[in-house]
Amino acid sequence: MMLGIPENALYKYRCHFVVENIGKDVMLLVIKWLGEIENTHIKEKLKQSPGFSETKYKREFNAEQRSKIDSNAALSGYDITLCYKLVQRICGLKPITDQEWSVNSNPANPSLEFKLQTIKKIRNTLAHEEKIFTEQETRMTIESLRNTFTDILHDAGARASIDKAEVDEKVCEIETHIKNVYGKIREPLDPNDKEHFYRLQNEARCFQVQLKDELLKQSYDEIEDLFQKLYKIEPAPWALHQRYEASPTQVFVRVKVKEDKELSSNKGADQTPEVPCDNILEIRNHASQLPDVIILSGEGGKGKTSLMKYFLEEYLKGPGCAVQKLAEYEMVLHVEARNDQIKSFKDLLRCTIPATYANMSLSYDHLSDILLGVHKLFLIDGFDEHNLTSRNLVKELLNLPGSNRYIITTRPTSVEDVNMVLPDSKSKLNLQLQGIPEDQHENFVLKLLRSLMNDEDKILHSTKELMKCLRRLKQTLGEQLNTPLNLALIVLLYVVSPETVSNLTSSSDLYSELRSMMTDKLAFRLVNCTDLTESAAKKKCKRFLNFFDQVSFRTFCRKEYELKDNTTEKFVNVCEELDLPDDLVLSSYLNTKRSLRGIGSIKVYTYQHLMMQEFAAGCHLARKVIQFVEDLEFPDDAIKVRKDRILQFDDEIDDFESRVSISSTDGESKMPVFSGLSSEKATKAADSVFKPRRRKLSVSNNTLWKVIQKEYPRISNWDENQREDFISRAQNVLMFMTGAIRATDDEHLVSVAHDIVQLVDDEETTNGQPYTDILMRLVAESGNNDHITKFVAAEVNQLTKEKYCIVKENSLAVFQHIIKFTCPEMIAIDICANPLLVFELPEVLQTISKQTVKKLSLVFRHMYHDGNPGDCAPFLAPLRDSTSCDLAEFWGSLSNDGLDMLPECLGVLNLRLPPEQIGYLNKSLERLNLWSLGTVVNLSHRPDPCTIEAIQFEGSRLVLVVSAVLRDCASDIEWALDALENLCPQDRNKQVTIFGFWETKLTYAGAVLLLEGLHRRGFVAFDFVVIRSTELIKQTQQEELTEMALALGQKKFLIIKDP
Repeated sequence: MMLGIPENALYKYRCHFVVENIGKDVMLLVIKWLGEIENTHIKEKLKQSPGFSETKYKREFNAEQRSKIDSNAALSGYDITLCYKLVQRICGLKPITDQEWSVNSNPANPSLEFKLQTIKKIRNTLAHEEKIFTEQETRMTIESLRNTFTDILHDAGARASIDKAEVDEKVCEIETHIKNVYGKIREPLDPNDKEHFYRLQNEARCFQVQLKDELLKQSYDEIEDLFQKLYKIEPAPWALHQRYEASPTQVFVRVKVKEDKELSSNKGADQTPEVPCDNILEIRNHASQLPDVIILSGEGGKGKTSLMKYFLEEYLKGPGCAVQKLAEYEMVLHVEARNDQIKSFKDLLRCTIPATYANMSLSYDHLSDILLGVHKLFLIDGFDEHNLTSRNLVKELLNLPGSNRYIITTRPTSVEDVNMVLPDSKSKLNLQLQGIPEDQHENFVLKLLRSLMNDEDKILHSTKELMKCLRRLKQTLGEQLNTPLNLALIVLLYVVSPETVSNLTSSSDLYSELRSMMTDKLAFRLVNCTDLTESAAKKKCKRFLNFFDQVSFRTFCRKEYELKDNTTEKFVNVCEELDLPDDLVLSSYLNTKRSLRGIGSIKVYTYQHLMMQEFAAGCHLARKVIQFVEDLEFPDDAIKVRKDRILQFDDEIDDFESRVSISSTDGESKMPVFSGLSSEKATKAADSVFKPRRRKLSVSNNTLWKVIQKEYPRISNWDENQREDFISRAQNVLMFMTGAIRATDDEHLVSVAHDIVQLVDDEETTNGQPYTDILMRLVAESGNNDHITKFVAAEVNQLTKEKYCIVKENSLAVFQHIIKFTCPEMIAIDICANPLLVFELPEVLQTISKQTVKKLSLVFRHMYHDGNPGDCAPFLAPLRDSTSCDLAEFWGSLSNDGLDMLPECLGVLNLRLPPEQIGYLNKSLERLNLWSLGTVVNLSHRPDPCTIEAIQFEGSRLVLVVSAVLRDCASDIEWALDALENLCPQDRNKQVTIFGFWETKLTYAGAVLLLEGLHRRGFVAFDFVVIRSTELIKQTQQEELTEMALALGQKKFLIIKDP
């Protein structure tokens, strides 16, 4: 075997090449000479043929052939089958039904029709019959074809009165082509014959390329059919009475991605800015290279799977697709990490392109060998839902040779685990999916409503009303509103019940209402198809849901997302016991989806989304917690494994998983299938991208943990890392559990509030500031329950003894409730949106002003960082007369009246201002006791530098930033340096902490000019020089600029890429 191609296969391919290519060229000449098609549309020639009709045209030519004819495509793009059909119809030959086409009535001089039909007959034999060719048969077949081609050209040329010299020239070309093929026919090479060895290698490569091309062509057609099934989005089949299915582009809002700063492998470098998802394949890493692996993380419901489906749909559009570079991949393969049936790359091919394999008559070894050399993109979705089988599959795919790239989606809690399966040879880039930004909410709502409704007036009215609801929900759902899943569910809920949306206060409320909607719809159907009353139907549905929630908790624990057959069977058995139609019940609370299994794909049951599983698990946990509170204590044997009817099947599954784990021999046996940790962590060097934990989680004497142990006893065998990994993964379950307890009887939260707070798994930023986002969300889910809030307040207070408590705009309403109990001594309020539209801010500031706050930081990025106009003075007014709250830092823009409001206790002021305000700022500085001043002076209107007043600041830290559009020309650089020179206080000798140039369009060349100019003028930055530019400066160029800056006397040089 040479490169996997047997000699007899090579013989057949050569015959096939002669017929398909040279034979087609012969027929094209016949059409040109006899069809008289010059300057004539092929369709028009067909219309002139006897008996033509549109019905006959559609019957005799398939859709692909009609498409080429109707578009008048170039004849060179026609295959031999289409050419033969045209020869029969437009070249003035005998009617197709005439026996001249099929019977050789004159063996001494066969008709032109019979010769043409001979070519087609040989082509069909080669294409459809499993004939094995010898060398002699190959020579005879090609010689027969050569004679037939020559006779056809002479005959057709004579009929069309073509000049003999032209005919002879064409015959000579045909014979030259065939001679080249003859030269490649030989007996099998003697292994000891080195003379022709290199030639045979080249020949094999040539046919390998031809084979690969045919393989890709056939596989694309099959992949197209598969992807059209996979990319369909069915957001909530249980929410609407009609079936609703959409393609991603109908509802997709092009979200953005940005580099995950916490997980960056090069934290010292500048981070990749936010980038539209259509450009994800063009993002380069810090070495200015396209990374082999893109790890795309996002919380549940952020749209990771929808983004993968969007890529699948766009790939099928070919070169015109919206996703840049996607069409350049020869093959795209899709993998779902929850699938436990695909064990290897060969399995993946067997499931994805079974028909191609059958048609090509190749072994899977040969098929995979060919595809290893193909430029492939693997879309691996939901690694956080992986199992032992899929984990091994992903590891194999990542280690495949050849030109491959990978996009792996996962939840943030599993990013570390992805890193563990990456081989050292693969470069990576960690990206975060940003969800749908607030300014795109209306666009998303509008697109989704247009896919659901036809009345444009109703669509616009509903959009307006929904946006009012979203603005209200922003303070309770916070960042959850940026989650595409939640936004979509709110829209769908509004379509069915607008008044329900008006009463939502938390994500638990949202999912509870959605479940009620499912149940109401199911009960309605049960009443119509059975003899049950509505009341009886709902009671049975409730009993089923109790079992459903219990199973959901256990499937969540062992990461079973696509339900196994025995899990589904138990659901069916419960339906039988309740005398309910199982197909109707299961389709109400679960989705069916296409999943690759065996040969092709099958339908399996799965949760509509992982968050629906988490909600069900939370409901079960809530019932068990309430039961514990009411019983006050567990019986002595509560932690033992129960063997009753309901849980027996779970134990059987657990036993099976244990056997799989024990039987593994590749080092994975120590890894429980439910854990996000792996044995590789014990053998691979620690990765620098690990996120630091906020604190050590304690489960000893924790009531909630005891309930969890009782419901899933295997947890008792977990070590500390496995427990913390589970708790981190179960944060949504805790939130939904809290909401369910509150909905039942919030007094039950009195007994378990402290235990719930103890299991909240927030983390720290890289500089040690604590996140409190999940704690804030817990208060919202509890409906601002005083008991929960009291413990959250105490926890926040403990965390922020010597650190800032960071509060974002979406958490202000919850924070307002927290500070009724206790107020952190250090608070940083970080506002990214226009503060004038953050209606909760004034009230929060008013409350804070009456508390004892040692340090308050107000950050208004909308003005300071983004450069939008506005005055932050109204937000200083509540603090003006406070005697207990000290404003320590302020970032934003202020009017002169606002400057007058700044208190003397202020230590840090970062201000964006026009040059005309510098004089008033200088007067204010005489009153203030700042130790740090940062000024971003807006010079976009290019004033005369001589008119710019110097900033008179005597504190230890001074930052001077020029904000203006600068390009790579000496005049722009000199103007900017003149402006900087006038801004800089004379007594500082052009030496400040930071020099900056924002909103520029500088490239590498411009940055060089700037550094040289700073050196020439004598400017020195104690910390660094920074530029923000919209232009790309490669990492290698940045490193050169850093070295240049050091050589020119600057300590450091930074570049920030603006969108």
